[in-house]
Amino acid sequence: MKNLFSVVMCFVALGFVSCEKESVQEAPGNIPGMGNNQGQLEISESFDMPEDISIVGTITGAVEEEEITAASLKSYSNWDSFGSGQDVILKVTLQNNSVSRRTVFFPKGLVWKCVAGDFQHGIQIQTTWLNLGAGETRTITIRLYCANLHMDTPDYSGIYEILGVTSSKVLWRFLDLIQWRMVNYEMYVDNSLKAGSSDLPEYTDMAAKLQTMIHKLTDTGETLSDEDIAFIESIPELPVEQRPVLESDGTYSEDILEYGQSNQ
Repeated sequence: MKNLFSVVMCFVALGFVSCEKESVQEAPGNIPGMGNNQGQLEISESFDMPEDISIVGTITGAVEEEEITAASLKSYSNWDSFGSGQDVILKVTLQNNSVSRRTVFFPKGLVWKCVAGDFQHGIQIQTTWLNLGAGETRTITIRLYCANLHMDTPDYSGIYEILGVTSSKVLWRFLDLIQWRMVNYEMYVDNSLKAGSSDLPEYTDMAAKLQTMIHKLTDTGETLSDEDIAFIESIPELPVEQRPVLESDGTYSEDILEYGQSNQ
């Protein structure tokens, strides 16, 4: 009888554990490490810099003021800017230690984690890439979307690391909608389409709308509306011939020049 009681109690305990797991199942507004949620940011794969490419110093916030303003954004003129977003803008210095030109790819879904300072984590919604000449050291800014609405935008005191590609199914449903759409900042500058094209939404307005959608998923616990999806689908896709080629080993071909230089 005692053994039977023990078996019954084990099943009861397993039932509680099962219910607990279901209660913390990921959903909009309930992604570990994002929004107000506890837990660690979760990734499906880590990110490593390519061979012979290194990060010089630390990755920090790019803004010297506590609040990002239109004036502070203009101060980035000395650094080329890549990626998409307005809230999380980071400064990264890369060094090519090889004797040939290299291309560095930062993939869609990459999570940039704040490791020093109480600042927002960043999420990358589109693949971006840049070239480094032989032996070149280059400082750039990476634009990202905020994954924690309640936290401050990063300034120069925030220190970041590249964590890896998010495993969040909630976020990937959004990222899959993005496909190869032209959402990156570099696709709106140094390119003829930036001047008065009716086919491209104005960058800052587009980025603000996309940020609101991400906050629905990370913070406020809402799903994307039909209007949200229609807006995403209205953003033009990058022409196939301008996209990086994915090799059989899952890496991108380094033959491609960074966006805006493909015809030079």
